[in-house]
Amino acid sequence: AAMSLASSCAGAAHAGEEITAPGPQGGLHGSFIAPADGGPVLLIVPGSGPTDRDGNNPLGVSAASYRLLAEALAERGIGSVRIDKRGLFASAGAVADANAVTIDDYVADVASWVGAIRDRTGAGCVWLAGHSEGGLVALAAAQEVDALCGLVLIAAPGRPLGVIMREQLEANPANAPVLADATAAIARLEAGERVDVAGFHPALQ
Repeated sequence: AAMSLASSCAGAAHAGEEITAPGPQGGLHGSFIAPADGGPVLLIVPGSGPTDRDGNNPLGVSAASYRLLAEALAERGIGSVRIDKRGLFASAGAVADANAVTIDDYVADVASWVGAIRDRTGAGCVWLAGHSEGGLVALAAAQEVDALCGLVLIAAPGRPLGVIMREQLEANPANAPVLADATAAIARLEAGERVDVAGFHPALQ
């Protein structure tokens, strides 16, 4: 499903030059806007789901928030890289299954991007701007990745994700048909286990 979703946004406009970084099975792709001479460079780490480099996804988000952010930063001399996540859009070839990913996988991709950005710009360090789930990735990356200038967290969770997900699911009565499967899955994920969704309600799969 992720691949078909990815193809539907493939034609989205991207401001900036193409930039690539090594991925696990193929290249990671993004858009680069150069900084002013000696200016900082910020890597925008996207949020959850089939979100493209511009911040859009085929599930109904078309505000292009990451592209608008990058363009506004450029007006202030700040460079940026915004990315298509592994397995999606132009980065579709990086992994076979865009859904078979972990936060650690995304941290590895951040490390690859930081290296590529430093190679392209000569910057001594790179800023991370993590949005939503990308904020979790940025926080994890800060513990693993060298040459980071600092973090910008945008709507990042401040509590354990399992707690937040349970609250969100339970707050909406329309989730009643999927609640049992969802809460069981969250508990298994918190225990570090994989979850087979084959028997789940179709809306949750």
